[in-house]
Amino acid sequence: MVNFKFLSNFKYKSINCIIICKIQILSKILKKFLLNKNINVMNFFILLHFSLIQYLIGYKILIYSPEIGHSHVNFNIRIANTLIEAGHNVTYLKISIAKNINFKTKANIIETTSNKKFLNLFNNVVGVKNMWTMKDSFIEQMTDFSQFTNGLVVLCQSIFEDDKLTDIIRNEKYDIFIGEFYTLCPVFLKKYWNIENSIFTSAMTNNELLYDYFGLYFPSSYVPTMYHNANDNMPYLQRWSNFIDYYISKIFFKYILVPKFQLIYQNKSNDFTFSITEIAKETGAIWINTLPFIDFPSPITSKLHYIGGAGLPETKPLDDKWNNILNKRDFNVLISFGSIAKSYTMLEEYKKGILKAFTDLSNITFIWKYEKNETTLPLKVPSNVIIIDWIPQNDLLNDNRLNLFITHGGINSIVEAASRSTPIICVPLFGDQKRNAGMVQRLGFSEYYDKENLSNSELLKKTILKIIHNKTYSKRANRIGTLMKDVPFKANEIIIKTTEFIGKNGNIPEMNLHGSNMGIIEFFNLDIIFILIVLLILVFLSFYHLTKKIFKSNYKYKSD
Repeated sequence: MVNFKFLSNFKYKSINCIIICKIQILSKILKKFLLNKNINVMNFFILLHFSLIQYLIGYKILIYSPEIGHSHVNFNIRIANTLIEAGHNVTYLKISIAKNINFKTKANIIETTSNKKFLNLFNNVVGVKNMWTMKDSFIEQMTDFSQFTNGLVVLCQSIFEDDKLTDIIRNEKYDIFIGEFYTLCPVFLKKYWNIENSIFTSAMTNNELLYDYFGLYFPSSYVPTMYHNANDNMPYLQRWSNFIDYYISKIFFKYILVPKFQLIYQNKSNDFTFSITEIAKETGAIWINTLPFIDFPSPITSKLHYIGGAGLPETKPLDDKWNNILNKRDFNVLISFGSIAKSYTMLEEYKKGILKAFTDLSNITFIWKYEKNETTLPLKVPSNVIIIDWIPQNDLLNDNRLNLFITHGGINSIVEAASRSTPIICVPLFGDQKRNAGMVQRLGFSEYYDKENLSNSELLKKTILKIIHNKTYSKRANRIGTLMKDVPFKANEIIIKTTEFIGKNGNIPEMNLHGSNMGIIEFFNLDIIFILIVLLILVFLSFYHLTKKIFKSNYKYKSD
């Protein structure tokens, strides 16, 4: 391992994969050659050629990953590990932001600490605010979104100004750049770092604000926006709300946020021709962390691929401790609200409501991921409740003795539960979780539960019993689980195949929708519609005047 240190906030760690891999392969081949006297020189070189060819065709890939949250890091690490296992040379650009995010990868690591100004802005939105007390109003969400994106602008500025980092990345001459497009900075960084081919990703769903740039129209009449609580069958008032949410967000994004990133790029590169409108031309694929039979069906470009469930860890058999817990009662429920919103930070009345409901349901074992000692709870913990700060979530979900999963509605938790055919109750707290909750409720294996109703023990109890005793939920969960198992193209396969396809053939401009180059008048055929309306009006007026003239002539004839 070679270590380079630049400035006070930058550290570069790199493993020279080419040398190590070649040495390992050569040593194995030489050992076989020396031990086997029957192998001639020609056979040795043929063996050497085919042993090295798989590695030599691997691509150099850079993954850009600001550590905004566990789910985003998890998503990017799974992509990195999948590509490494396929024989590619992957470098993971780690932008340290959130604390206590740990991961395992064999990728080369470039690590840089975030700008202090950004960290302050980030903590004001994510670090300081209690997710349990955040309001669901659109105004508060837009305020938080504005603060958060201002932080992303500051972060992007600091990365562009890091000339040492730029030199390292340019000198590496990467074949492919992979980055989440919702932070916007990657769109400009890949151009600035001279990386020709790129894949843009989303650890959530496809962002409605980017539809225009890919030549698509966002159908707000039946697809909820990122932060909207609705399903695809919206009544009139919900469609109004979704419509307004979308266009307010779109105006903010297009006319306030994007120009800030554009200016950063222009000031550093002196390139005034490239803009975010080129994003469709500058990418070979878009990966989103969901599945077509889980997410809301919507218009997509042929460059978009669903990779939900990519890199899901293999399940392991539960040990005796967990087997004993699951065998105690006929029903078992798992409760976990993710890594950002800690259970111990929820309001006291929520804790009381949960414990009262669990106490009344004494024939059910509740496994509650709670990050502090149970003495911090306001009520005595009943014997049927297991309080624990860590759980083997994936393994528990895979066990058919688990009947229900109560979750915050993060996309990774939803995909895990769906893949294991487990019914869920979604208690969305912030961000896209409300949309996710509505998304899976419409599929019939989940119920949406407002966090403010956690204090209502009777309603919570009723909802839990409804899902456990109504077999429709488990049947629908089994249906979704079967679809995930039988999907014709697995997520890992899509990641590997599309990466190699783009590495070999570039960004595939043949697949770009021309709609991204069209103005609103052309795109919606408003010029044609206008002419048709004018023609219809002329026909109507002509018919009116002709009729009037005929009646007038008849009247005059009768008078005479």
